[in-house]
Amino acid sequence: MGTQVLAVLNGVMAAAFAVFAVLQLNDPDPMYWTTFYALGSLACVLFHLKRLPSAAAGSYAAFCGVLALLWTILAAIGQTLPGAIQGMAYEEEKEISGFLLVGVWMAVLYVRARHSERS
Repeated sequence: MGTQVLAVLNGVMAAAFAVFAVLQLNDPDPMYWTTFYALGSLACVLFHLKRLPSAAAGSYAAFCGVLALLWTILAAIGQTLPGAIQGMAYEEEKEISGFLLVGVWMAVLYVRARHSERS
């Protein structure tokens, strides 16, 4: 992935995560989700400024992966998910998708930040 393409995609992801954070303010558990997406946006900004340690991006990517796996397992066995509202259609899928979206982008930033640290 070229540097310019990465910069554009990173800007899009930073903006998207910021919008997602704001949209979470009307959620029943806004503190968790707003913080989750805001940290993703902040990581994108720090990456752009060349201030994102690869360990931070890698840790957040792993954290998101663990949460996505945990939510998937709990949904599969029919357990109530932490923070889930009973009767909301597709709530589990939206939460798992959010974890995966942020986690995959943090993994991309981890790889690129690690490459930059080695250079």
